[in-house]
Amino acid sequence: MKTGNLEGMSYESLREMARRRLPKGIFEYIDRGAEDETALAYNRRCFERIRMRPKILVDVSVRTPEIELFGRKQALPLLVSPTAATGLVRHKGEIDLARAAAKANIPFCAATEAITAFEEVVAATKGNIWFQLYFWKDRRLSYGLVDRAREAGIDTLLVTVDTAVLPKREYNLRNGYDVPLRPSLRNLCDVATHPRWFVDVLLRYLLKGGMPRHGNYPEVYRRPVTGGKIAEYCRRASNPSLLKYRNSISFQANSGFLQLRGMPIIVPPHVAVRESPGSKIGIGIIRIFPARPGAYSLM
Repeated sequence: MKTGNLEGMSYESLREMARRRLPKGIFEYIDRGAEDETALAYNRRCFERIRMRPKILVDVSVRTPEIELFGRKQALPLLVSPTAATGLVRHKGEIDLARAAAKANIPFCAATEAITAFEEVVAATKGNIWFQLYFWKDRRLSYGLVDRAREAGIDTLLVTVDTAVLPKREYNLRNGYDVPLRPSLRNLCDVATHPRWFVDVLLRYLLKGGMPRHGNYPEVYRRPVTGGKIAEYCRRASNPSLLKYRNSISFQANSGFLQLRGMPIIVPPHVAVRESPGSKIGIGIIRIFPARPGAYSLM
């Protein structure tokens, strides 16, 4: 192992590197939870309770963590989960993550609220790309995203239904990190004190096409992240709570589209739906993944 630069060798080291590099609003969006962060602390304690159980004098000359998921072999039982702010942490960061995932032979899941459109991600890497879908109140917008994903070559959806209400993330409110982003003297000073991030990320967006946009939003709502009233409406329209449909959530194929109708969801899962042969986006294989992200955003 090369020891010239020991940064980034542990989670805490990576976290500290990010804290120094990123404006506070972006860093705390990633790093912190909601209200008193009790769920975030509980999640960490759950991981800390996991223990390794070593076996001695066992032949381990042939071993592999490889699995098969949805008919595809992958090197590890992991995936790169959808994260909305990746493209603000790093210029076109979604593409970098997708390339890293492809190199590791694991899936990368593009987020609905990503900055880089999944068409760009698919074109830039030969990896296994999934798409994470929030259902919009206007279902036609959601169906349009499903069509876009399929046309881009994506055949696996991760449908997020695990947040019943929008969280009260006080740190985002204080830092002006919301949809839309709210420029203020405080966060302008924050950006000014992080010139490397400004040059490497924001300035590159400004020079190549303007303020960053949510690349996976429907075209009618694809506005700059500082986009005022239209972005506020966009946030309400894409509210993942599904409150209007909370008593009518189930899966069935209807005219080739993915539908949620008729069955209440009891546990907060991410539901992965793989395309069936011969269908547009059908039910195919369904897997339920227990999810903690929804919990950390609530308390």
